[in-house]
Amino acid sequence: MAISAHTTEKWRFDLFEVDAHRGELRRGGVCIKLREQSFRILQLLLENAGEIVTREDLRKALWPAHTFVDFDHSLNAAVMKLREALGDTADKPLYIETMPRKGYRFIASLTQSAPASNGDATAPATMSRDSLRVPPRIRWLILLAFASFLASSAAILYFPRPIHTPRVSYKRLTQDGHDKLLAGTDGSRLYFTDGSQFSIHQLAIGGGEPARFSSAASLGLAQAWDVSRDGSHLLIAQRELGLLPWEMWVVSTVGDSKRHLGAAVHGAFSPDGQSIVYSTYQNEIWTVRTDGSERRKLTDTNGIAKNLAWHPDGSIIRFTINQQYWEMHSDGSNLRPFLSKWKSAFDRCCGRWSFQGDRFFFLAGEGSFRGGGRPFGAQIWMLNERHGLFKDTVREPVQLSTGPIGWDTPIAGRDGKTIFAEGRARLGELVRVDPKSRQVQPYLNGISAEFLSFSADGKFIAYVTFPDGIAWKADADGSHPMQISQPPEYAINPVWSPSGAEILFGGISRNSYQAHIVSSDGQNSRLLIPNASDPRWSPDGRRIVFETDRTNPKRRRLSIMELATNAIQDIPHSEGFASPRWSPDGRYIVALAVVPPPRLFNVKTQQWTLMPLVGDINFPAWSRDSRYIYGLDLDSVSGDRWIFRIPVPDGAPERVLSLNDWKLTGWCGFSLSLDPLDAPLLLRETGSSEIYALTLDRE
Repeated sequence: MAISAHTTEKWRFDLFEVDAHRGELRRGGVCIKLREQSFRILQLLLENAGEIVTREDLRKALWPAHTFVDFDHSLNAAVMKLREALGDTADKPLYIETMPRKGYRFIASLTQSAPASNGDATAPATMSRDSLRVPPRIRWLILLAFASFLASSAAILYFPRPIHTPRVSYKRLTQDGHDKLLAGTDGSRLYFTDGSQFSIHQLAIGGGEPARFSSAASLGLAQAWDVSRDGSHLLIAQRELGLLPWEMWVVSTVGDSKRHLGAAVHGAFSPDGQSIVYSTYQNEIWTVRTDGSERRKLTDTNGIAKNLAWHPDGSIIRFTINQQYWEMHSDGSNLRPFLSKWKSAFDRCCGRWSFQGDRFFFLAGEGSFRGGGRPFGAQIWMLNERHGLFKDTVREPVQLSTGPIGWDTPIAGRDGKTIFAEGRARLGELVRVDPKSRQVQPYLNGISAEFLSFSADGKFIAYVTFPDGIAWKADADGSHPMQISQPPEYAINPVWSPSGAEILFGGISRNSYQAHIVSSDGQNSRLLIPNASDPRWSPDGRRIVFETDRTNPKRRRLSIMELATNAIQDIPHSEGFASPRWSPDGRYIVALAVVPPPRLFNVKTQQWTLMPLVGDINFPAWSRDSRYIYGLDLDSVSGDRWIFRIPVPDGAPERVLSLNDWKLTGWCGFSLSLDPLDAPLLLRETGSSEIYALTLDRE
């Protein structure tokens, strides 16, 4: 019979029994696992059967006022779990009815359970033999229902189940705004690279003032790639003055011992800290012992592997190729794509396992890695890889971070609930440096843009907005902007043709480079050269010089295309060269080299000469009269940063402006352009770049 449910702690409805005292939900006598919050909701609904239990009532009962929780999300998730256990649905409810914007109501009929003689069983007070007989048809229905229940229970245990999204709280650990690249933690300290000087620093996991890691100071220009699991060593990549290659060093965190292990693209420690897995520009993955012995190739890949990570149990190695994940056994076997069917439009990278190895944290986002390889607006995702009852549990990743901050490599803390990551709100201010007074003023109202190019008559400009990587054409004062490129491809270095009729620019998407050309009115755009980067006009507008095979430094070279015939010819002896710039008078092409200094190519004699420069040169730019080459000098040893110029062909470098107190930003962290008066244009950092501790609630 129907009863007022608040008079008992035991209820029956259909095949279900609820015992509030024991906290049990049973179906056909079989206990169904139910989380505490879902069970409490069921109990409150049964105590008020037929009446509306408001969402506010549930909040007060389940989450007291001092509890900080996303109430709506938590309540909806708990009700969903309850409905799953009952086999109920929100659109056609059998037991729990949703009252929109109000709450919930239990709508099924209840039958009272009387206590048996032992005070525990729920059975009628008197029974006869006939009352225990069940008609055959009913018996078959019960058996079928029970079999269905067993099959459902097995499926729940065997197949993947959804996981709730943990709540995340944030604590900022640094305050200096410098670009940072986290490598790992030893449990008490974080190790990272200061991107403004490429020096290694350490920071207490609770925050504070970073300190320079002195053991790496002698290496000069360096990046920290990984920290051994026991915290005793860092894997550091170092390079001499120039572009490539990176050289691996294992450096002790105590004392000053170092060991050189050779060239690599990226690397990571094995769980026991005795080996390194690393990738090469030859599309290979190798391992080597930290003492330099037992070097062994694991596998060939179909691209350059980056972001390597080794599972804590030593069984699996994961890495990215062109912002897509792959994994293999640690002996190099069973190479296969990973997460290939999940959000195929998303780039992903920079994954690390939790210290316990049960979760995998990584970065993902649509078009988030199109600029220079580092994440632009990427968010942190988590993949739960805990083992199920019968097999490994593989679930869909859940997103942990949201909002305007973009994130870099997530480093899991050792407590199982903390993630450390660099968060960046990327923004810049375009400024002009007066060549005579050295005064700095905002340019084009301080727009966040770089790679400026001016038409020959000075009436128009082209530029790329940062950080979205879209190319624009506008009047010289910035008015009447017109978009000339399309995301998710990131545009680089738009350049006006000598006639002013067309604009040439490079583009990058998933590590693939192309050269595009578009008419000045933006109406006609086409792919000009695939597998080409940094294209530049010849002064007569008939040819284009560009870089081929940028993603493979061993095959990188410079080429020239004749626009009339589309014929392409390599520049002799240009293997390994990059960033070609044709002088306005047509006599020279300057190019950067893997081994500095930069080279100067005489177009008439077809000969290369070394330029009289010691140090890194970045973003070379010709003066309008072809007498000087301007550039950025980032001294990796002293940390000095300058704008300089070199008289052509063989003059001594001249320093123009010190940048030691500047915070620069852009596609690759900095850039340099010249206006029609040869005044330097720089993108000054106005956003933030700090290390955060992200704390996850327990699952």
